[in-house]
Amino acid sequence: MRQTQKKENKFPVFDLVLILVIALAVAGGVFWVVSRQNIRKTEIVYTVRFSNVSNEYGGRLAEGKTLYLITGEPAGVISDTTVTRSTVRTFDGASSADADVSYTYTETKSDEFSDILATVRVTADEKTGGFFVGAQRIAGGVRVRMMTGGFASEGEILTVLKEEKAS
Repeated sequence: MRQTQKKENKFPVFDLVLILVIALAVAGGVFWVVSRQNIRKTEIVYTVRFSNVSNEYGGRLAEGKTLYLITGEPAGVISDTTVTRSTVRTFDGASSADADVSYTYTETKSDEFSDILATVRVTADEKTGGFFVGAQRIAGGVRVRMMTGGFASEGEILTVLKEEKAS
């Protein structure tokens, strides 16, 4: 009769993996709770520029109207708008029979399209990474798709200011 010996110094891999999974779950839960506590509601004012907006639709961006993110979440109320005629830039090149090339560059103001600066006020979540409305980061240079009744466009956020409360 043959007897086999049991290995008693077997490394407990399963136990180690189980301990690591539990430790990661606890650390993730602690991180989630701590990160939720770092969110503050803050009043901000930001300016967004909509370029080359048809004059037919530009009037729909007016003081008192609510802007929405393309997801349907409110992005704030327009407190002021500035409208300027869009600049149309034309660059043409023409060549002649003797291979000379001449270029012309012209800038004119459009009668059909406008650039609109909208000043928007909103209560945003202030987190470590900045200001957020829902999942959308509100910061200078960020391109954002927005809409309001009968108007939808992509704009660029130019400035963001934290509104100080008067004491």
